[in-house]
Amino acid sequence: KGLKHPLWQELSDDVFAGVEAVGPVEHMKLMHRHPRGIVRVRFKHARDAARCVGSMDGRFFGGRRLEAELWDGVDKHAEKIALGANEDDEDEERRLEMFMKEAEEEE
Repeated sequence: KGLKHPLWQELSDDVFAGVEAVGPVEHMKLMHRHPRGIVRVRFKHARDAARCVGSMDGRFFGGRRLEAELWDGVDKHAEKIALGANEDDEDEERRLEMFMKEAEEEE
């Protein structure tokens, strides 16, 4: 499916702008089906990944506190993503509406 909804693309663009300010990004993936909203970023240089964690961890984005950590190589998120694998467009739209409502209530 990918990032069909414009909000997902906007969120992806915003996050990319924030992490790119830290250093050159080789790859970024917004895991939009994950209930916690995971974003994976691979930097060109390891030092930039560490700097990104330092600057992003605890920061607020869209009214939510970010948690940033270096990946230890173990995929902790695949199982939760698989739970949403059967999600159709209506399910995604409902989940997106809930996300927006929560974000507005936290502001």
